[in-house]
Amino acid sequence: MMVIAGLLGTHTNFARDLDMSDEEKTILTFATAFNRLSPDVRGLLLQSVAINSTAFEEEEDGEATYIGPKTETALLTMAKEFLGIGPVAEERAGVEVVQLFPFNSDRKCIGVVIRLANGSYRLLVKGAAEIMLDLTTDELPDISTQSFEPFELTESARLRAFANIDGIIIQALRTIAMLFKDFQ
Repeated sequence: MMVIAGLLGTHTNFARDLDMSDEEKTILTFATAFNRLSPDVRGLLLQSVAINSTAFEEEEDGEATYIGPKTETALLTMAKEFLGIGPVAEERAGVEVVQLFPFNSDRKCIGVVIRLANGSYRLLVKGAAEIMLDLTTDELPDISTQSFEPFELTESARLRAFANIDGIIIQALRTIAMLFKDFQ
């Protein structure tokens, strides 16, 4: 399994296969999309992939490989290829996990609360995109700015995201959303 397409916020579409029609020309390559990420957003994405995961890294035939649920190993592979993630154990080292929420098939998500360096907390949630989008109230509209300020998710942005999700589901592909919430 591999990540083949995604949406960062509700405005930045990216995909592996760029053999697309004229109306799809706004879709970016993985490298282009991830190169646009501000350091804060890149760090948030790395946290969501590495810390909110039950997968781990192991050496197999002299090569590092990810072991765990296929969705999580696909996300870690994407992070390694395009975000420069280091060894998972190193990414997790020094992160204080306060609470784990194991995957639950009723909720269709997995979560973790971590303590940030400034003493505040961050909830990271990963799950079925169509369910997670229903729970979402805010978005990061511009992934390239240093401002890490979420804005209210408008109804038009929500509908645009649902349309993206539906387009992926129609292709019989799994959709995953990663959400976060900072709090004191």
